[in-house]
Amino acid sequence: MLKIFFSLLFLFLAFSSKAQYIPIYHQYSPINNWYDETKTSHTSLQPIYIENNDTLVKSSRKFWLNRKLFDEHLVQINKKSATLNIDFMPDIYVGRDNGNAKTIWNNTRGFRFFGTVDKNFSYDLNIYENQAVFPEYIDTLTRLTQTVPGQVWHKDLKPDIFDYSYTQGHIAYRAGSFHLQLGNDKLFIGDGYRSMLLSDVSVPYPYFRATFENKKVQYAAIYMQHIDLQAPIISDDLGFRRKWAVMHYLNWNISKKFSVGFFDALVWQDDDSLGKRGFEMQYANPIIFLRAAEYMNHSTDNALIGLNLKYQIHPKIKIYSQFALDELKIDEYIKQSGWWANKYALQLGAKFFTNIGDVKVMGFSEVNTARPFMYTHKNTLRSYTNYNDALAHPLGANFVENVTRLELQYQRFNFFAQVNYSRYGLDSANGNTNVGSNIFASYNTRDQEYDNRTLQGIAGSLLFVDTRVSYLLNPKTNMRLELGYVYRDAEVDGVSVATGIVTVGLRSSWRNLYQDR
Repeated sequence: MLKIFFSLLFLFLAFSSKAQYIPIYHQYSPINNWYDETKTSHTSLQPIYIENNDTLVKSSRKFWLNRKLFDEHLVQINKKSATLNIDFMPDIYVGRDNGNAKTIWNNTRGFRFFGTVDKNFSYDLNIYENQAVFPEYIDTLTRLTQTVPGQVWHKDLKPDIFDYSYTQGHIAYRAGSFHLQLGNDKLFIGDGYRSMLLSDVSVPYPYFRATFENKKVQYAAIYMQHIDLQAPIISDDLGFRRKWAVMHYLNWNISKKFSVGFFDALVWQDDDSLGKRGFEMQYANPIIFLRAAEYMNHSTDNALIGLNLKYQIHPKIKIYSQFALDELKIDEYIKQSGWWANKYALQLGAKFFTNIGDVKVMGFSEVNTARPFMYTHKNTLRSYTNYNDALAHPLGANFVENVTRLELQYQRFNFFAQVNYSRYGLDSANGNTNVGSNIFASYNTRDQEYDNRTLQGIAGSLLFVDTRVSYLLNPKTNMRLELGYVYRDAEVDGVSVATGIVTVGLRSSWRNLYQDR
């Protein structure tokens, strides 16, 4: 994918907008106010395309070093025919995992290259080189899945230190109302913190996205490839098993206050007992709702449909909701029989943004839930997953969750507090049961056909409290001095494991790493 990126980038440099996609970042920042999206008519398909994201006030500082440290990109080239910005983005912190008597630290050297060529092309490349000692719960999860959550597959598991690197980026072309985007990156569909349709939780993946957009309608066809770490490897030459996905999303701004989005997705394995399937041209049709095409093809591939809603009930308040449907029998639902294949997920939330004097006050609260066996299939090659992580919600299925956040911004000071509380049902420790929480388990191994209820299985819960105080050094790179404290209490079958984690560091990132799991 990087070879494709650089080849096309150098080709584009032969041409002569300041057009740019802004990063997916679900917190406040001067260039991307996620709580109050007033610059775009469509907000649910992310990253969002805007004409110019460099709207910050120009620096008035006299000395070059001061401007670079506190106000500007490290390198800024702005020509009529092209722009180039280069940033050094360190993410360095040290801390203490008190519950496990463990010193933790992170040393990430990030580099971002982005800009535009002519009025049509834009590009964005991020390179991360990392060494880290994680909190114990992230350390355990990484060793279990062989994946640093949301970042990269990682096989070289040393006793304490994780040493890894990865890149993500894309190139984009726009001509009028049409956008084309090719990348190895992440996408997100929704207006909330979580997404029950497509989230940026997992490792970056290669994709192609074609979008038509005007003020009333946005329509996207997305083609992507994912990796399955759990399926048996056929040969060392072929490497990890792969699967394909095609998704369509139609967002309609019915009015200035109300928008509705329609979603579908189809996942199929790259090879099966009959041999190599590859990309199915039957699914290349860019028209939404491929379920009919799936049935015409006599396929048992994994299909999902969904709905995304947003309504502005007040100039400062928006409510949003999602509904994702994997399978449903109306008669079984009416009987409330608990049939295993009535699989769906729901989200309902609200977010706000206002000013109290010189202080920006913002926040959100949302509830998310998924029925048992949601996102699962007969095997992992058709489950709604990438590497060893979810494509939607990080808790998988069979859970109920509330996430609430309050954020204050005063000049360059930021105060952040977020509380997650979730309950879920788990399989037995010996792995002899399947209650529908593990989205990597085949639904053919389910415990029962009927009487399946959300939260069935061994009772588990998670309380995650994240508080931070930071001072913004450079708004162009989101570089800040940050002091943080996390309280995490995970309980399974009445046994609680709690810890408090203190960190202090120099942070700069546009990534959502979702360590609240």
